[in-house]
Amino acid sequence: MPAPKTSVLLALLCAAGIAASQSIPGRSAFRLDADAARFSGADSLTYVEIYYGVSEASLSYLPDATGYRGALEMKLQIADSTRIVASRQWVLPRILRDTADLRAAKNILSFESLALPDGNYRLSLSCRDSVDPSRTDSVLIPLRIAGFAMRGVALSDVELCSRITPSADRSSPFYRNTLEIIPNPSRLYGEGLPVIHFYAEVYNLNMSTGPNVLLRASILDTYGKEVAFQAKSKPRTHQSSAEYGSMNVASLPGGSYLFRVALLDTTVQPHRALATSEKKFFVYNRNIGKGDDPARASQHDQMFSFMTETD
Repeated sequence: MPAPKTSVLLALLCAAGIAASQSIPGRSAFRLDADAARFSGADSLTYVEIYYGVSEASLSYLPDATGYRGALEMKLQIADSTRIVASRQWVLPRILRDTADLRAAKNILSFESLALPDGNYRLSLSCRDSVDPSRTDSVLIPLRIAGFAMRGVALSDVELCSRITPSADRSSPFYRNTLEIIPNPSRLYGEGLPVIHFYAEVYNLNMSTGPNVLLRASILDTYGKEVAFQAKSKPRTHQSSAEYGSMNVASLPGGSYLFRVALLDTTVQPHRALATSEKKFFVYNRNIGKGDDPARASQHDQMFSFMTETD
């Protein structure tokens, strides 16, 4: 008869073996998508939002009393040239009642935010599968912070989203300026997500000349050719405003593109750019080849609109 300690050890090993045999391994590549956007903050600081997502189906799960549980172990570090200026660690639990709930297209989506003084930083975001710690991924984002207050007319970073809707739900983690803004950290559009939504904030409009400025959004291909655009005249009646809109990119050929938002001074010809913000995004379309005319995006199935929320 084995000694008591040996029996306990055997029992623990058996339990671990049973749990391992019942665990559900990740069904897709373990990949972390992340993006960041800079906005004007208080006290001459810049407010930085970091958006991230991981496919729910890429996590590993263990059975428990409620169904199946998994978790993401997250770590964020922001460093300048000499030291780490901010560091956070947290866990995002995930509970499934049934494995049928797993879908590769469903993301675990969240964000972190912090305020930073002017400077050059490196943002490192990493994640780990808590059930299978060998599954890890990380993203490194260079971050240059220069305050908005003294720059004249300025634009925040443009945030590319999967959905933007008017909302009064201030409890939503994605609520901002009377809107619910759902980020798309992968910046991938096309099949399954044909509409690109965008959000940007305008600052210091009272520092421009003339009664109006021109707000212009455009999409450029890898050669710098503009394949679609929309513009509207914007009165300088408010010092700042939130601008958002959308465009159907279903007819764009697959590839990488640049989304650009610009504020233009219309008192001179050609119009002078007062501020510009741009971000790279990607389109996946199996049914449209690279040889197809990308100008179709501005001629067919277009849905491009601007709306404004003022402070």
